[in-house]
Amino acid sequence: MTRRAWILILGAALVVGVALSPLGSSAPDGLESVAGRLGFAHHAEPLAHPPLAAGHPAMTAVVGSLAVFLLSAGAAWLLRRRSDTPGAPRES
Repeated sequence: MTRRAWILILGAALVVGVALSPLGSSAPDGLESVAGRLGFAHHAEPLAHPPLAAGHPAMTAVVGSLAVFLLSAGAAWLLRRRSDTPGAPRES
């Protein structure tokens, strides 16, 4: 993949994340809903406090998109075919 393609993919992810993050629901997800309905939600304790929980949804979307992009790019770089490295002979 070319550098331009990577930049376009990242840009698209950031635009979608920032544009759609304010539309997210504040209602509890399925697990929280079931825990509340069955009466054991009060036993829940957070394992860690999310650093961006109180931040703006768009900021959270940007940080999350960048994290996923960097992890994906790193995995792609580590798992690339060795014939893609510069100077290596290509298989015919």
